[in-house]
Amino acid sequence: MGLCLLSATTMMYARDTRDINTPERNVPMSVKGTFHKNYPDANGVRWTYTEGRWNANFRKMEDNTAMTACYDAKGRHIDSRLPVAQNAVPAKVIHRLNEKYPGQYTHSFTKIERVSKRDLYRVKVKQQGVYKNLYLDKRGHEKEYASR
Repeated sequence: MGLCLLSATTMMYARDTRDINTPERNVPMSVKGTFHKNYPDANGVRWTYTEGRWNANFRKMEDNTAMTACYDAKGRHIDSRLPVAQNAVPAKVIHRLNEKYPGQYTHSFTKIERVSKRDLYRVKVKQQGVYKNLYLDKRGHEKEYASR
């Protein structure tokens, strides 16, 4: 009995920590409703469920931009993520990266638009041979980021 319980718990944990492609019919109505209200022009929507969050990967029809929008189980919008060109990143962010991480960051930026919080910019930084995500606000200040 104990072994079965341990196996079931382990399987539930393992399933919750990786992306699971989910047909739209399995996404809660509250999540779909909020998403379609936020992004009525979404095209090619693909849903995943990761660590208690529903993620809609899609393209905005107006400019064909690939995006991800994250929601909690109650349909509350957590954040949206979209790739941005370096020239769309605030100069203070670039200055901070060049000052603190010269030649150690990729030139691939993601803007994270957060509900009721300041937006962040994510960039990969290589330190001691290991890549890590770095989050900066528009003033170039490094921030901790938790998507919950």
